[in-house]
Amino acid sequence: MKSAVKQGLFTEDSPLAMFWNLTEFQAQVKEAQAAFPGHFLHTVATKANPLLRIIQAGAEVGAGSEAASLGELVMACRGQSDAKKIMLDSPAKTTKEIERALELGVGLTIDNLQELDRVDGVVAAYSARHGRAPASLIGVRINPQIGAGKILTHSVSKPWSKFGIPATELRAEVVAAYATRPWLNCMHVHAGSQTYSLQQLATAIALMLEIAADVNAAAVAATGARQITTVDIGGGLPVNFASEANEPAFSEWATVLREAAPALFTGEYAVITEQGRRYLAKQGFIASRVEYVKQAGGRRVVLQHAGADIAVRTVYKPDAWPLRVTAFRADGSPFPPAGEDAAALLPADVAGPCCIDDVIAPQQRPLPPVAQGDYIIFHDTGAYFHSAWSYYNCRQTPALYCFYERAGEEEVQFELIRPASTVDETLEFFMPKSQ
Repeated sequence: MKSAVKQGLFTEDSPLAMFWNLTEFQAQVKEAQAAFPGHFLHTVATKANPLLRIIQAGAEVGAGSEAASLGELVMACRGQSDAKKIMLDSPAKTTKEIERALELGVGLTIDNLQELDRVDGVVAAYSARHGRAPASLIGVRINPQIGAGKILTHSVSKPWSKFGIPATELRAEVVAAYATRPWLNCMHVHAGSQTYSLQQLATAIALMLEIAADVNAAAVAATGARQITTVDIGGGLPVNFASEANEPAFSEWATVLREAAPALFTGEYAVITEQGRRYLAKQGFIASRVEYVKQAGGRRVVLQHAGADIAVRTVYKPDAWPLRVTAFRADGSPFPPAGEDAAALLPADVAGPCCIDDVIAPQQRPLPPVAQGDYIIFHDTGAYFHSAWSYYNCRQTPALYCFYERAGEEEVQFELIRPASTVDETLEFFMPKSQ
């Protein structure tokens, strides 16, 4: 914060900024790689943070990318040099999207039996054009139907979830579908993000492996060779929003999986993982200048520039998506801990700028006596914040910065990814192209 303020990153036109620590992001990817054998490919969910610079930073240390839309797929291809390190997952792919994926050679996850029928036609046309089957990994996603987790909206393994083929209801149909399609060579499961325990996630993966084993047993009996060579175990590791600690550790996750799903570690399958929030959330923060501090109804209200436009989940579901808050002085220096000087903690509501009651920190959060011109930062915003930006109130997107931690540097050197948008750039979204 001292470097950011000193270098003039905050101005009247840009009182809000987002920051990502690329060094720590890459360290988390390396931690995952160290915790698992070499036949694991660890991909980063593009939806968590689709910035090209983030994708490139992941690729620098060997991470792949998972995409859930055509836009994410194109961005992932721009940041990755190897199509085999990209997976396309989404529940409503068009025929053109499927064709694009197979032509690019990226991995393709099929969501349902109707989509499987559609892919039949695309694969047949591809084979006729090229004289061979697609080189892509192609597999179906199963829904393990393990029930709801602690966040209902992010529990995608409910029996009625829109994602995947219900494993307990249509298990025989899944095995039969593979038997007639030798180009199906992968299987995918993802229980949900930030909602299930490690044991629940492992249970879902173990069920998927049981079905994959059934498919391979049938294939060996019919052809003498295993059919499924790769399994995609998704992501979903929860993030610790209560402190700076990156928990749970990837080594802990590996230990749980070794017990519940040992087949992942034998080399029988190549394994793909798709973490997003776990890699990125704690490596980013939002910083805002304090614009006003007021009293209302006997409460202190701190008004700053991050609100419902950039923290949608936190504003509407604060218990499920809490954010830690830290205050800094106008020069970017931290307030001393309470009790060491006059900076005693006082209760405050930290509110945003939108025309809604967008309190984005729990009400009456203990904070130092911040004043106009000081700063507030919101921790753990490296995932699902910039990508979920809303144009509500025609507000401008914040400036975006990345940085590496470099030993010996007196100041942090920031890489400007995008400046804050202008009013005219914002309004273009709402105007006819002719104007």
